[in-house]
Amino acid sequence: MIVFSRSSHFSYTLNEFIGEWTGTESYISDQESYDNKDITIEIYEGGDREGYLAYISTSSIVYNEDLSWTYHYLTYDKETGDLIFLRRFVTPLGLIGSQELRYVILYCSNGMLELEYTSDSREFIHLLRLFSTALSVDQLTPDKIILNQNYPNPFNPETAINMDIDNDVFGNLTIFDLNGGFVSLLHSGVFKKGENTFFWKGQDFNGRQVPSGTYVYRMRLEGQIISRKMTLLR
Repeated sequence: MIVFSRSSHFSYTLNEFIGEWTGTESYISDQESYDNKDITIEIYEGGDREGYLAYISTSSIVYNEDLSWTYHYLTYDKETGDLIFLRRFVTPLGLIGSQELRYVILYCSNGMLELEYTSDSREFIHLLRLFSTALSVDQLTPDKIILNQNYPNPFNPETAINMDIDNDVFGNLTIFDLNGGFVSLLHSGVFKKGENTFFWKGQDFNGRQVPSGTYVYRMRLEGQIISRKMTLLR
């Protein structure tokens, strides 16, 4: 494993980290270890905390999809140069706790981001190697994309979103409300050649039920954005 040292002259703005990142994670501990596990992280403007971005991820280390009442935020500490993943445990009774994971930025340039977290007791080390999905898309952009109308529509409690693509391609499938507000990310990463089907259960990115109304599902690939509307009836 190549180890990079922290460089004090690095300086970034928080918005530089907005976007879709795909790559691998490595985890080292006494109980469990794995190397180069595929992950995605979607970082976007959202949440209700000034100076923070919101995110979702397939990495269980930084994101817990089982806790629907957990808020996931990301911020950049200019004093230390750390990228901070923050979980805030919020219930109807209020905030009951939080967890902060500080990652040293080992490398950040040309669409590549490498991060490392070491627990205070050095019980485990978590290493992320991420790439902006836009880097690899140019050669993978398909000639034909068909984004079908969701079925059923209107729906309750679940609907299927189907698409056909003529070759593998990076992109994402995202749900928005009619005001353009982010609701949920159904997929970020590689869409496989052929038929792809995803299901939405009318929940936001924290697993909470959203109200009745019209929503937009949007598939975004390099140079191509296709959107359709759907109606949720409670």
